[in-house]
Amino acid sequence: MAIKFWHRKINALLHDPVEKVYTIKTHEALQNKRISELNITPNKPKADVIASSIERIPLPNEQTNSDKQRVYVNSNEFYIIHPLTGEKVSKDILDKQLNKKDILSQSNKFYEDIKKYIEKEKLDVNDVKSAKKLYNYIWWYLPKSVEQSYLLPADTRVPDVSIIDHLDTTAAFSSVTTENYSIVMISIGPVQDFIAAGRKISDLRNGSYLLSYLTYQGIKYVGQNYGYDCIIFPSMRDNYFVAKDLGFYTKELEIDPAVASLPNVFSFIIPKSDVELVINKIKEWILLERDNIINFFLEKINNNTLNELKSNVSFELITEHGLSKEQITKEFKKQVKQFPTIVATVQNLENFNSLNMQYKDYTGIDLTPLKESFEKLENTYTVKDYQYYSYNSELLGIKSGIRKTTRDFIGYIEQNSNPGDEISGNEKALIKEITIYDDEEKTENISAITLIKRYLPNYLEKETLYEEASKSLKNTKKNTKDDITEISKDYNASILMMDGDKMGEWISGKKAPVLYQRLHKNAISRLERIDKKYLEKLEELQFITPSYQRTISRTLNEFSKLVPKIINNYKGTLIYAGGDDVLAILPSNKLAQAANDIRKAYSGVDNLELENLKFNKGYMYKDGKMISNMMGHRATMSAGLLTFNPSYNLKLALNKARELEKIAKSNYEVEMDKDNKQKKVDRDSFAISSIRGSGKIKIAKSKWDINIVPKKDIIETANSLISKLEENKKSEQAFISKLKYEYESLCFSNNKRILKDEEFIKKVVPFIIKERMNLGNLIEPTKKILNLCKNKNLELKDILDILEELEYSAKKPKRGGE
Repeated sequence: MAIKFWHRKINALLHDPVEKVYTIKTHEALQNKRISELNITPNKPKADVIASSIERIPLPNEQTNSDKQRVYVNSNEFYIIHPLTGEKVSKDILDKQLNKKDILSQSNKFYEDIKKYIEKEKLDVNDVKSAKKLYNYIWWYLPKSVEQSYLLPADTRVPDVSIIDHLDTTAAFSSVTTENYSIVMISIGPVQDFIAAGRKISDLRNGSYLLSYLTYQGIKYVGQNYGYDCIIFPSMRDNYFVAKDLGFYTKELEIDPAVASLPNVFSFIIPKSDVELVINKIKEWILLERDNIINFFLEKINNNTLNELKSNVSFELITEHGLSKEQITKEFKKQVKQFPTIVATVQNLENFNSLNMQYKDYTGIDLTPLKESFEKLENTYTVKDYQYYSYNSELLGIKSGIRKTTRDFIGYIEQNSNPGDEISGNEKALIKEITIYDDEEKTENISAITLIKRYLPNYLEKETLYEEASKSLKNTKKNTKDDITEISKDYNASILMMDGDKMGEWISGKKAPVLYQRLHKNAISRLERIDKKYLEKLEELQFITPSYQRTISRTLNEFSKLVPKIINNYKGTLIYAGGDDVLAILPSNKLAQAANDIRKAYSGVDNLELENLKFNKGYMYKDGKMISNMMGHRATMSAGLLTFNPSYNLKLALNKARELEKIAKSNYEVEMDKDNKQKKVDRDSFAISSIRGSGKIKIAKSKWDINIVPKKDIIETANSLISKLEENKKSEQAFISKLKYEYESLCFSNNKRILKDEEFIKKVVPFIIKERMNLGNLIEPTKKILNLCKNKNLELKDILDILEELEYSAKKPKRGGE
């Protein structure tokens, strides 16, 4: 890219100060001065008009100078609105949280730091490489310039758009000076089958890391050539790979190098004219790195140096079934080149007529009435085509969904007589892996893909910059027969599998706040006076913008940095935390509480504390200071929680955990809506089960919070009882089993109910606990959790089933049998 390109990018990132809300009258002169001091000519970016128009709501009288007719909000009146819940944070709270003097000081220091960086790196800003390097520095550190930058609004009238997200969007639309852009989505697969094919924790972790690593190769092409601001999803700031590639990685960064934090999908904005080239280059970069990995291992096969991969492991080629060494190397390539499949979906930011035609074809909805309502606004700017970004983005999602339903089949049939891969069962084995531990030899027949997954850290160590990732991934591989036992210790093993609920609807905007909710109350009152009919229109209209999508992206990025902390707190191993997906292995006694903490961090609720962080009302606080939004209470997670013996087949356990996650997502309650009509409220649940020696598998499921007054957290309430039992040195199993037995015996006869749940809790439970168990101090904590059945959607039997599963996961098993 030419020097002008990177200068446009820098101007776009710096055209507004982060502290704009405090310097609204002088901000343009201030930024011109700051940019000039970097020896770059300040030019107001044309892209600002595009970004501002996309993010703002079309309003009447934008071109008038009369305050009586304009919709405006003074900077001294500003407050912020949560971008995903539509709930406001009052000015009183903000005045206590935001210190104007500190914010201005931090911002000034940032520009001094930029100048020091230019001097330290000896950058010539009129040289292409130097200008690009400067852009990368500014992009990476811009949000860090002010600790609370993500809270500061770009527009006081619509105070749910962060100034950082606005600046990123402006930079993305500054790649070319025309208005011809496209949104592109790339997905890489397969995912679940590829990750699940493993016997060891390292198999799972390395498999997910390989997917993340290859996804990054595609993202890197866009970032290096167009700027990382063009990436809408996922957020790439504070990503380990980017930090290493740009030279910004330090041990002080709160990044776990070994966490697979990138989902297998990414989307970006680029000039329309470059789409075909960029898609081809992305595929080329991904496949080139895959081939580099293949060649790394093939070289070891050809040179007979596979044994260098690990000290207590040796390898032999499986030649006894007729394959020669040369044939094995050919099969090796063929096996790996099945993977990955790369799918690209494109949506051009069309002119309105073309967009409307497409939109009607896919949805049956005509956008003409909406366009006409905008055109009726008086004394305002002409509504441009890119202001319909929301509908272009929706079309991209629809097209991508359709494309995913058509699978790509690679015509590869293995015709040799070798045995199957003992780990995945998907390909033929080509290599014997012989492990010696405590003088005991174990042989596994593995395929090319299994070999690469198991020893990916060796490639990262020898052939890339990512030595921290290699070292950390290698630490997953314990020198034991089974590294799951190392995690579970004295308890059973467990799988935690969690997923954000209805993420597709969040990204597409179906769950976004309506435009009315996004407006400052003073903007609403002024608009009501000027054009009440239009205001009513905004009460039903949802518009998503790049900034809205960036908000979700960076929030999920923040969440992915929190998950390792939680899993480490509970002595588990994280397999991946990419986007809204989490997979981890934990000792069973930590399973439920870890899941409960993760979903609270995701939503940012219930005063969850994590090191020096606290989460409440949809926000994250650091040392008492509000830092950024989380997903909010309307965004929830569901989980599959499975307890199993460490010796149980890991692949089968993963399949069961996935089944539990699906059960959790299908769980629902019936509530009354504002019109007093019944509605189903699904997901926001967990399903918990255990695989026991008897072979019986019971499943219990529930919402995380039981909707009674006051709201009750069922995991915390249950754990409170289990802790009381431990204090009394009473077997949880005997206690809960006794309750369940009495419940089934006294409340039912010949499958007919003879005693109501309420009477059992009120009269029978105190008697059983006090008279038969001599545990009078446990009456109230027991009644507390059993009374959760007052929620009409949860029966007492369900609560007892949940207690039974929680008890089983909490106890130490007797090894050698259940």
